[in-house]
Amino acid sequence: MATEPANPSSPPCPPISSPSNPAALAEMDDLTTTELIFFLESSFHHSEFAMAADILRSREELAKAKAAKIRDEMAARDATIADLRAQNGILEKELAALRSKKNDLEEEIRAWRSRYARLEVWVLRQIDENPGLKQRERGRALKKEGAPLTLPCSPSKTHLLISVSDSEDGG
Repeated sequence: MATEPANPSSPPCPPISSPSNPAALAEMDDLTTTELIFFLESSFHHSEFAMAADILRSREELAKAKAAKIRDEMAARDATIADLRAQNGILEKELAALRSKKNDLEEEIRAWRSRYARLEVWVLRQIDENPGLKQRERGRALKKEGAPLTLPCSPSKTHLLISVSDSEDGG
């Protein structure tokens, strides 16, 4: 069926059994595109030409279908990438805003800590300079521990013993 190639640089075509035989179709299906083209060039039978043409058409259709599927998958991935990039941009802006807010809050915390430290020094100085405040501060400390509290009752510096329960409000 197959003859020697007209072009000596073409690869030799393997012999094909009868093209009307189903095994021949399987044999032809295993040929490379170059071998099929050579087979077509060297074929003198219309049935062999038709079989080779059918195989080439089916291969081409399969290749086109695969290419279309890959293009669709790539388009879907490109759309996903674009969506993710947009989301990333939004999240990056939110992150920058949160970092700025964090820095502002840290600065505010530092200012409040400094103010608290100055007030604490002032309060301790006032307690040290005023004996009445010193006594009241001791009373608060004892009240927190649940111990009896002594408070001055009159200017004569007599003290009154008061039992403090947990249900009373501190002041």
